[in-house]
Amino acid sequence: MNLRPADLPELRAELVRHMASHRGRHQLGRFDGTKLTTGASLVGTIRSGDLQTEEVRRLSHAELFYVSPEMTDLTIAASDSLPFFALNREDLPSEHGLMVFAKPVVLYPNEDGRPEAQIRACCWMVADHGAVWLSFYSDWHAWLEESRTAGAFQPETVDESLQNDHWLCFETFVCGPLAKRRDIEGEWEEEAQEVGTLDNAVRAAWLLMQQPLARIEDLEPDRATRKRLRRLGHEPAPVRLIGLRRPRATAGQGEGSREYQHQWIVRGHWRQQWYPKRQVHRPVWIAPHIKGPEGAPVIGGEKVNVWKR
Repeated sequence: MNLRPADLPELRAELVRHMASHRGRHQLGRFDGTKLTTGASLVGTIRSGDLQTEEVRRLSHAELFYVSPEMTDLTIAASDSLPFFALNREDLPSEHGLMVFAKPVVLYPNEDGRPEAQIRACCWMVADHGAVWLSFYSDWHAWLEESRTAGAFQPETVDESLQNDHWLCFETFVCGPLAKRRDIEGEWEEEAQEVGTLDNAVRAAWLLMQQPLARIEDLEPDRATRKRLRRLGHEPAPVRLIGLRRPRATAGQGEGSREYQHQWIVRGHWRQQWYPKRQVHRPVWIAPHIKGPEGAPVIGGEKVNVWKR
């Protein structure tokens, strides 16, 4: 699905309408009776009707974020090595949001050998019980087409779903604590390992978009889009476009006064940085770059393409 940042206000309006429908309720039925926990603490049991009501509320109040293709690529690369940290309210870009990626950010496995779900969006909201709720949406239409190719469904069943279902499908959810306490952090760490790449991808995106390597632009809907949204009963909302800044050229010499005769590659990695104002450590992404004098041979003989302003 080719998606532009400007499409997000209408996408959200269409998704709200779909999730409030009978087909949306049916989509959520598989979660009926699921135990809801935050770490090791039982919160309650999910009822699909309540889940539908709450999800429509989350989507309706969400601030809109669009992650560019380059920023999505960085999120994918960085999320694999993201160290665990206890999530605080200040780590979230907003209290509630809908973040849509320009391309699949995670491939989520399915049972019975069916095609993997391509995760394209996450909706979140800070919950009343000191936790944050995350809903993950996959590209339903892409999955249907792959299933058709694999012969998993009858062609007429696929065609009917393609015609009547929104292209984003509620795939799964995570509910984790917002706390600094080490006991909460410890019990959630085990849960987070089970969730795996879904939770890591969103945490990585949240951290990366708050660092200088991110370029953030606020886009307002055009006049025609505003009119269409008001006809659908939605107030027009801006979209926050999260892009990637081009890296600056690195210095010709190494650290200190020592002169080097070669260049070498510093691979992208996370580094723990202390924030005195918040009294917390947070992972900061150190982008891949080349160190050493310009024009000198690269150790290892690797070919490297360097962005320059």
